Amino acid sequence: MYAREAREVLEGAKSASELGHARLAALGGVNACVRASDAICVAERGEYAQGEDHGQALSLLEQVPGGSALATKLRLALGYKSDWSYGVTAVSGPELVKVLRAAEALVVEAERRS
Repeated sequence: MYAREAREVLEGAKSASELGHARLAALGGVNACVRASDAICVAERGEYAQGEDHGQALSLLEQVPGGSALATKLRLALGYKSDWSYGVTAVSGPELVKVLRAAEALVVEAERRS
């Protein structure tokens, strides 16, 4: 269920990107990363971080097999979240590509483990 939701969010982000809606695509990519990491944690640990504490989500993800590399992808996406959410910075093409690639990798891993 969690991996499927992550995939749906990622596909929506990709569609938004294709339509030229960079901020929507970027935030969708970040959300897909978060959902995919939750799916991985549920599959591996039977739990996921709840609430707004992304540090807890990173900590749980780091505890699963291969979690350090996965957490690096989530950390990358979370690094943009606040600035993009509040319009502090514009979404650049290269940043969007990085986040969508991180999201794709995390979603694929979530699907593999589910």
